[in-house]
Amino acid sequence: MDMFQSPTPSSRRDKAEDSFSEDSFDEDAYLAALGTRPALPPEALDPSLVSVRELFGACTAPEPRQRPAAALIVQALQGNQRP
Repeated sequence: MDMFQSPTPSSRRDKAEDSFSEDSFDEDAYLAALGTRPALPPEALDPSLVSVRELFGACTAPEPRQRPAAALIVQALQGNQRP
């Protein structure tokens, strides 16, 4: 391959097609899950990550207007960083 030649789209498409099977896709489950918050079991997270769970809850609020602005998310994440 020439240094300036890009990979062919077909080589990327073949890999994507291999990773998805229409036979295994559960459309009913997909449609039922639309608009829902993913499960996040509290027992699976370290107690020191309570603020992360709270941020997750705020960012996935059902009403978009209740979700924090990106700047507030950045501030919250920076506050959780350890020097």
